[in-house]
Amino acid sequence: MGIRKIGIVGCGTMGCQTAELFLSRGFYVMMVSRKKDAKDHCRKLFYDKKMAGRLKIEGSYASLSECDLLIESVKEDRAIKQEVFENLDRVASDHAIIASNSSTIPLHVIAANCKHKKNIIGFHLSNPATLMKVVEIPMLPETSRETKSAILSLARQIGKEPVLVKDEPGFLFNRIMFAMLNEAANTVYKGIATKEDVDRSMMLTANHPLGPITILDLVGIDVAFDILNSLFKQLNDYKYKPSPILSDLIRQNRLGRKTGKGFYDY
Repeated sequence: MGIRKIGIVGCGTMGCQTAELFLSRGFYVMMVSRKKDAKDHCRKLFYDKKMAGRLKIEGSYASLSECDLLIESVKEDRAIKQEVFENLDRVASDHAIIASNSSTIPLHVIAANCKHKKNIIGFHLSNPATLMKVVEIPMLPETSRETKSAILSLARQIGKEPVLVKDEPGFLFNRIMFAMLNEAANTVYKGIATKEDVDRSMMLTANHPLGPITILDLVGIDVAFDILNSLFKQLNDYKYKPSPILSDLIRQNRLGRKTGKGFYDY
């Protein structure tokens, strides 16, 4: 199964990063979003990076009908992801693979109402998608061997190491990573240590290239909150209950690097 045309639903941070990842490796990309501001931002981003020649940005799902791979990359919300998947299931060609970039919601939940389950698979890229080396691959019981083989091959083609994971909330990386990030945020919230000392301690002691507070600003405070809240609701485990400091920052519109202010000022 040859994959040359990529369709992406969502022009947010991860949608744009996923598009850049494929555009930089010679693929054609079609993006769909209902949000004019998000579409305009993507257009400018890829025009500035001189990648716009192989990119189209539309507002209609019908425009994705000729794509070989369709990737859902929208807000970490069960109802929104299910709606997107059902729309993709309707417009996709018989050979097209439908993938989710969900970071916490299991694939079987998102694809519950879809008919073409043999073509459905997970493709979870971490932020920043252009730099992180691993892509997590959850599957449905119905996912075909052809779909699995095509996605594993594609992941390696774009320089990623595919890791097969069980279709459970949070999969592997986020289940571990966001428990740590949340505890780091709580450490600052409770005054146990400053944000600078939390970052410095984890970088020097655990040999992490970035401290957890810096990572929260990079991911986006609102995105981190949504991921934690999703894990908390699904797993009923209080280690994922979002730290109050995240809510405080969101109320102040301090969302991290993307707004110029988060835990740190940029």
